[in-house]
Amino acid sequence: MARRKVHRDVPPLARLFAGHAGFPAGANRSALLLESLRGAALRVRRSQPRAFYAMRDVAAFFAVPLPTVSRAYRALEDEGLLSRLRSSMTMVRPRRARPRARLRAVVGLPVWQQGFLELRDWRAFFIELEEQLRRSQFVGDLLFYEHDRRFHRAFPDRLWAHRLDVLLWFMPLPEHYPIIEAMTDRGVTAIVVSGPDETEPCPWTRYRVSWRRALASAAREWSSEGVHGVRLMRPTREPTRSQAALCADVGVAAQSWRSEPLGDGIEDYLRRLVALPRTALVLDDDLMCAGLCRLAPSLMADLLRRHRVLVTREIDLPRYHAGDARCDGALIDWQRLVRRIVADLKTETLPAAGAPVTIEARWLPRRRVWPRDEE
Repeated sequence: MARRKVHRDVPPLARLFAGHAGFPAGANRSALLLESLRGAALRVRRSQPRAFYAMRDVAAFFAVPLPTVSRAYRALEDEGLLSRLRSSMTMVRPRRARPRARLRAVVGLPVWQQGFLELRDWRAFFIELEEQLRRSQFVGDLLFYEHDRRFHRAFPDRLWAHRLDVLLWFMPLPEHYPIIEAMTDRGVTAIVVSGPDETEPCPWTRYRVSWRRALASAAREWSSEGVHGVRLMRPTREPTRSQAALCADVGVAAQSWRSEPLGDGIEDYLRRLVALPRTALVLDDDLMCAGLCRLAPSLMADLLRRHRVLVTREIDLPRYHAGDARCDGALIDWQRLVRRIVADLKTETLPAAGAPVTIEARWLPRRRVWPRDEE
């Protein structure tokens, strides 16, 4: 198929470089060619993209090799003057790029890479957040990070290089607070989304997710069914602050809330729990829940059938293993949280520092693992 002829309305090279009789002998022709083409691009530049000279025509006019012209075009592309379309043509960029829509602000979204890869709820939050920001004329700028040696040294500069107007950090650790503070010192608005056990003082806008009401509802229902002991499936032995406070809220004796630390063997751990007399289990550690479902799905399904197991995230069990298994859910409505944050950004009514907005989880008892019950 013959190529479509490119329409060029730029003046002829002979007119643009009237009097050009070749480059001086011994001169750096690459540098002189680049300077000449830069001047030409600036002279023919308009408010709309415009087809530039063909490289073969430039090579013939200036009597230079085609690779020399190609290098000059690449340099001008790096400078932002030209835009080369592969196997087609080269365009002169317009004087000023005009966005198709008016943008409100650039919102930086630091994303812990492991959490995004392993946790369904994290993915749901960021995907919904990016979409809602886009619909409201914000740019959601996702910046992935890992907790390695380079993080504290390089990440603040990386954030600043993105020219953020707002920094929205999902579940920051205390070690992240100095980074957030450094950004606010530079005039960036900071928003954090944290869990109920966050004890660090937070001088920025804060949205807090809480499972306390849902856990209290669970404890009352279990108690009415004669289940009075609750075991906490935790990577460590100590319960969280919210779990300790929950004992008093629902009138459960603190000693009836026993921690079941994971230990070394996942399969032995789950077999031991399955063998217990019927009881209630709370699994509120997201990474632990994801790991148990991934590494021992059959035993995890047996555990759900045997006991009342409450989770604070969606269970990711393959359908083959899930069967008729059910679990109790204390689940955050991430869409609701996202829409609240974006609405507050859009209307410039963010909560004041020191006055966090709390989003409570929903109590969803005896949900099928697969297919999932409609909520």
